Amino acid sequence: MSKYYMLVENPKGEQKWLERDGERLKNKHGLELYIENVSKIGRNYVITEAYSGLQLAGKPSRKEAIAEIDKIVEMKGIDVINKDTEKYVDTFGLSPLFTKKEESNE
Repeated sequence: MSKYYMLVENPKGEQKWLERDGERLKNKHGLELYIENVSKIGRNYVITEAYSGLQLAGKPSRKEAIAEIDKIVEMKGIDVINKDTEKYVDTFGLSPLFTKKEESNE
């Protein structure tokens, strides 16, 4: 498991970074993705884009979640996905996964 950050909304409606443990997901789209089983009973997988913290897919099984990413990219196109994640980064900032690495290199 690897540490990554998901952008979530708190009860006050504010967006916050939540540290999570997931698995880096190799994919044919060149996206920086993490997949995580978020259900205590083991039946709900979410896929999050690492730079923006944006959840791109959520399905009952790992296989279905991965298939959903492929379907979303096919429907929207990779350029739209990249623009959407850039908008999130512009609005909410870059994931601490990357900003903490930059800080530690200084």
